[in-house]
Amino acid sequence: MALPGAMILLIVLARETGGPAEPADPPESDRKAELSQEENRRLRTLSRSKENPERAIAALRILTRHHRLAWDFVRLANYETSAGNHREASVQLEKGAEIFPTNSDICVPLANSYLLEKRVEKAAAQFRRCLDLDAADVAALRGLAGLRERAGSPKEAIDLHRRASALGSVESRRDLERLESGRQGGSGR
Repeated sequence: MALPGAMILLIVLARETGGPAEPADPPESDRKAELSQEENRRLRTLSRSKENPERAIAALRILTRHHRLAWDFVRLANYETSAGNHREASVQLEKGAEIFPTNSDICVPLANSYLLEKRVEKAAAQFRRCLDLDAADVAALRGLAGLRERAGSPKEAIDLHRRASALGSVESRRDLERLESGRQGGSGR
């Protein structure tokens, strides 16, 4: 006889991958039930499926419902972004950021997701939030520097690129040289 969690797994996977229709949603008490080690292992395997992204998405949705790892939200958002579902990617990352508020690994993907949606102020806020959590996050420094440059604030962009360059970012070093040479040539903004 199958365990309730395993039955939920099969129902949700079938429903989310276009399988046979089942009841709308499992009861709330079952949805919050812990996954067994076997269910978790099986979902992890399915979530890595490159041949069947729908199955991977379905498995990641189950894992995120159980709040397993912050990285599950990032991976689910990556699949959604690849499918062109930018808003859904942002929604999943927002959920992850709410559940894991001190995990800086969600901030940069969320900021980038906001950029895909043209939500620049929200993206800037996420880059800043990431830097509050981890001042040495090169991706956040570079992302915020790019936004500051596009906003016409090259001095702030230079300062951010200097910080990223000091942390070893070759790309920031190149951007820093480009920005500084532009300012010296009189074409700085």
